[in-house]
Order: sequence, then structure tokens, then C-alpha cells
Amino acid sequence: MVTTRSRSRAQLRGMAEHFPEELWIQVLSHLGGKDIGRAVCATQVFANVRENVWRSACERRWPAWSQVAASADTQWKRQYELLELREKEVDAVPCVQAINKLQKVVNPRHRMVLTEWLAEVSWDWQLESTILFKAVSYLDRYLSQHTVEVLSRFQLVGIACLRAAMGDTVRRLPVRLTDQDINLDAQRFAYISDRTYTPEEVESMTQTVASTTPEHVKDAPNAKMFLRSLWYRAIMSTLLSSDEMHIYTVAR
Repeated sequence: MVTTRSRSRAQLRGMAEHFPEELWIQVLSHLGGKDIGRAVCATQVFANVRENVWRSACERRWPAWSQVAASADTQWKRQYELLELREKEVDAVPCVQAINKLQKVVNPRHRMVLTEWLAEVSWDWQLESTILFKAVSYLDRYLSQHTVEVLSRFQLVGIACLRAAMGDTVRRLPVRLTDQDINLDAQRFAYISDRTYTPEEVESMTQTVASTTPEHVKDAPNAKMFLRSLWYRAIMSTLLSSDEMHIYTVAR
């Protein structure tokens, strides 16, 4: 007995074969990325035109970027994914003008010093590298909405951002840490500040950062994803320049 699902698939295959490929390319290119991925697996007819479907979808959604990316060896599905990530990233970027307007004590140099310190902590703890990028994103979001009145509290904000980012990301911790260290205990984060802040202050600031950061920012792509894409392009090229080798090193 033929099931309803099998009958539907047979009807879809029969219908697909009776229409020109150009029509299906135009129809499928109106779908979203996930739906296109499912559709091109439905029939052999759709699978044969999948690259043209991805290209048409890119040209429809991002015409300017598609013209720049167009080449004989362009992987249009990958290009679609990167452009979609870029779109999400733009939506999550905090307003620089708001940061400059709110912050009278903290300046770009202070932010640079704090970011370098967070990078050292991440390196010592052997955290997944995306955690650092996420923590900096949380930091910028906080600075665009809250004023840091006293410079001595700025490090506390950075610690809270790192703690919040660790809570939102699967992390890789070194073997040398004990079971008591593999947690988000506020006492641990107060310790790395040389006891400048109490665990209660760390906990309170972490809650403030978490409430300030919307969900679309937590799920937004970060620079690490784009570095990996550049690394992939570098190793796939026939000749690696010094810049591409640097990208390879950073992206790893």
C-alpha cells in the first residue's frame, strides 16, 4: 500500500519533470535558506539546479554583494550562508555614537586594555575562542546602554561579560582544573580581579549584563566565523600569501 507521503513525493517528482528548470530556479529562490536546503534534496530535478538556485537567491536578496562575489569558482550556497551571517551581525552591532555619547570616563584605550586582559584570561583558561569574541560583543552592548561612572568599575563589567559569555557558550577547559573550578562560581571570577571585587558584586553585574544583552545578540555571529571563512579560502588557493598565512594562524 502506497503511503500518503510516498504518493506526495511521487507527485512532486512528476510535477517537477513537466516544468522547465528556469521556472523552478525562480520559484525556489524565493524561499529562505533552510527551505532551499530541504527543497533541493526533494527531487533529482531540484538537485541538478541547486547551484543556480543558491545564486539566484543571493542575487535576489543581496544584489550588490552578489555582483562582487560572482566568479567561476564561487560556491553560492556558502556565499548565501556568509551573507546571511553578515546580515545578522549588522543587526547585533551596538551603536558607536551611543557609546561615545554615554561614556565620559571610559575611552577607546581603556576598552583596548580591558579586551587584552580578557584575552589573556581566556588564553590561561583555554576557553573556546568564540567566548572572547562574544564577551567583547556583550561589553560593547553594555557600554552603549549604561554609563560607567567610575573607571575602577570598568574591569568588573569586563569580568561579568566574560562570565555571561561562558554561560552562553560551550567551553573547552584545561585538564589541570579541578571539578570545583569547572563552574561559573562568582568566587572564581572575583579571584582573577585580585579580590578587587566581591563575589556578590560579580554576580550582580553578571545579571545586569545578561539582562542588557538581547537574545539576537547572544546568537549573532562573531568575527571568528568570518576568520574561519577567510582561512578556508586561503588554504583552498593555489598560492598562500603572507597575509593569508596570518589569517590561517588566527582562524585556527
